[in-house]
Amino acid sequence: MNPFAIVSRILGSILSLSFVLFPGAVPRITPKLYGSRSKKIV
Repeated sequence: MNPFAIVSRILGSILSLSFVLFPGAVPRITPKLYGSRSKKIV
């Protein structure tokens, strides 16, 4: 297992949890992390 796969998996689980718990705050946070990718998710 490379560390990048572990980190991305942890970040993915945190993002999915934040989508469930804080749906209003996520669109403000994700554009800083993903840029144009957040537009496809939201």
